[in-house]
Amino acid sequence: MGVASALAKIIAAPYIRLASESVEAGKRVRTAYKQLQELKAEEAASAPLVEAGDECAAFEALFVHNKWTDEQLAAQRRAIVRAKWAMLATSWVMLCVMLGVILFFPGVVGFLIGVFGFGLGAVICGARTVQCALFQAQIDLRTLISFRAFLARDDFFHRLIK
Repeated sequence: MGVASALAKIIAAPYIRLASESVEAGKRVRTAYKQLQELKAEEAASAPLVEAGDECAAFEALFVHNKWTDEQLAAQRRAIVRAKWAMLATSWVMLCVMLGVILFFPGVVGFLIGVFGFGLGAVICGARTVQCALFQAQIDLRTLISFRAFLARDDFFHRLIK
């Protein structure tokens, strides 16, 4: 029995050590998560709120609070426009690749890879395009409009492509 128990200890030792280390790692992750949540709560409590009557006043208060200049705002707008067009182009490319994968690889595998791989990427890039268009409209109009208000605007598609 001595040889069998020694052999069992040798074989089981890595798994026992792995389990104990996993438990310790889990405890460290939980404490780190709690510390992160406390830090986020402290930052949220200490973050200055911009009090304003309407969306235009809120944008101007944010402009003054962050000490932006008109040149910095123009540079930010150019960067947002570039990002919007890059996301729009990426979305179209992913849609084309999705259709190509579905057509050239018929069957379930091609459909799953095409739709869930490239189709999901196209949806994400399309959503980021709309988000960039919202940011661009906020800078152009110098107002903090909400996402729903932006979608409900009459010139939504014009601002999306502009």
